Amino acid sequence: TAANYTAGVRALATRPLIADVYYTVSGTAPSDGIVISRNRTGAAKLWRLAPPSRWFLLQTNYDYDQPPPWFDNRRDPGFDHVKQFVGADGAATVDNVWRVISTKPTLNLQTTYSTVMVPASGYYKVNTRSCEYPCVQ
Repeated sequence: TAANYTAGVRALATRPLIADVYYTVSGTAPSDGIVISRNRTGAAKLWRLAPPSRWFLLQTNYDYDQPPPWFDNRRDPGFDHVKQFVGADGAATVDNVWRVISTKPTLNLQTTYSTVMVPASGYYKVNTRSCEYPCVQ
């Protein structure tokens, strides 16, 4: 645990790990949001919320600043689903966030679990996922 958002981000970005990982971290303030792309020794990349222009971050299994592989592009449809289900004003609700991450191809055969957390309210839910073959739109 960490005393606050800043301390949590610092710990996740700097402590040694045994494998690469993406951490998606949020706090209670509107600008408290970051994706930490980690290697074993530290943060390789930090991608922060920057409201109002970048009011959400959508992390899949690939670095945000690199093109996704042709065989697993969940990012571009995910961005489209945010625009469709949440809207340009950023009025995100738990229900429409679940809708974004439950729509194919963001949900696909390789999705093992999905998590939605809202620190300001204490909402936390993890769902194990399955998508019947062929799991396409």
